[in-house]
Amino acid sequence: MHFRLSIMVWRVLIGAFPVREKLVFIPDKSCLLCNAKVESSFHLFWECPLEKALRFSGPFLVVPHDLSDLDLINIVLKLHEGLSQDESWKLFTFIGCLFTSIWETRNSLLFRNIKPDILQLRKMIMLRYQMFVSIRATVDNQAVSGTTIFHGREVIPSSANVFCVTDASWIGGVASLVVGKSDRNTAFREWFTKKCKVDSTMEAEILAILWTLKIYCDAGLPSIIIASDALLVVHALQSKHYPPCWKARPFVAEI
Repeated sequence: MHFRLSIMVWRVLIGAFPVREKLVFIPDKSCLLCNAKVESSFHLFWECPLEKALRFSGPFLVVPHDLSDLDLINIVLKLHEGLSQDESWKLFTFIGCLFTSIWETRNSLLFRNIKPDILQLRKMIMLRYQMFVSIRATVDNQAVSGTTIFHGREVIPSSANVFCVTDASWIGGVASLVVGKSDRNTAFREWFTKKCKVDSTMEAEILAILWTLKIYCDAGLPSIIIASDALLVVHALQSKHYPPCWKARPFVAEI
C-alpha cells in the first residue's frame, strides 16, 4: 500500500481523528453523515450507512461475516486472512481511499455545508484508487529500469536505495509515532510504531524523524531519504534553524 494510504489507515485504526465522541466541548455527538448514532471512529469508518454503501458498491467483497464483535484493528487483520500479497495490496488500497474520502466528506459537510453525493463519492474513490494503482505500476517499472522517481517537485536520486516516511499523532500528551521504510532494490517494506509522552504535535513529528535516523544509523546504512508532512519542521531542518517550539530544541539539536 502507498505510504500515504498506510498512514491514513493507521490513523483510523489507532483512533487519531478528532471525531465528535472525543470532543468534550461539543454537546451534539451525533454522526454528521447519518445523524443516527454517536460519531465514533468505529461508526464513522465502518458502521455509518454512507460508509457501508460506498464499501459495498466497491470492487471488493468486504462483507461483515464474523466481524460484528471485533474492533477496527481486528477487522483489518481478519480481512487480510487468506489473501495473496497482491490481493491484500489492492483491497487495502481501496480501503485507504475509502477512509480518506469519508473523512474529507465529513469535513466538507461540517465546514462548508457540502452535502455528500454518493455517486460522485464513489466515482472519486475509484479515481483515487486507480491513481494509486498507476503509481504502483510506475514505481515498479522504475525499480526495474533504475531510473529516478519524482515526487512532486522533489527528486529522489536513483542512487538512494532506502526511502522512509514518518508521521505522528498526538492526543492528550501521548504521541503515536510511525516510520515506514521501502527498500528500492528489494521492494521490501517494513513499519515501526511506538508511543511516547510529549507536549505537542510538533515535538511528536520531530521525534518521529529522529527515531527514523536512529533506526537506520544503527543499521549501518550510508544514507537514507526521509519524507515528512510536517512542513514547518522540514523547512526548519533544511534551513538549519530551530522550529518555533522551544521544548523541541534538544531533539532538533540531536538531528
